[in-house]
Amino acid sequence: MSKKELSLEDILKSCNKVDCHRCDWDCPKEEVFEGTYHCLATSLFHCCGKGCTPKMICDEYRVICIVSGCVFSLTQNEIEAVREFNRMELLEIKQELENMRQKWSDLEEKWAQKRSDLEEKWAQERSNLNEKW
Repeated sequence: MSKKELSLEDILKSCNKVDCHRCDWDCPKEEVFEGTYHCLATSLFHCCGKGCTPKMICDEYRVICIVSGCVFSLTQNEIEAVREFNRMELLEIKQELENMRQKWSDLEEKWAQKRSDLEEKWAQERSNLNEKW
């Protein structure tokens, strides 16, 4: 599951992911009556509404139910949780980028030293060859 596919439930509850069937738009289902869906793959029912949990974040203010496609507004607490999550993600990305820059800098430094050593060695070998001739 990519970071873009994290559900609101995953962010708010930070629950452990379990590998099992998860209903979504592609899941074979039928609408039993308004807002209630029956999954033909698992025989589970989904009652869509503000309290349903299989939702993906559209933006900072809305979520979409991955079963029905209905869009819901977030509460102020949920908006703040999403913003905090995004802020933490950004901090992690910045840290990763800084680590990569440091590794790249270290590699450039090692490469420059290796090149310098090889140039010195080649100069000495050329000098030795010139002395022999």
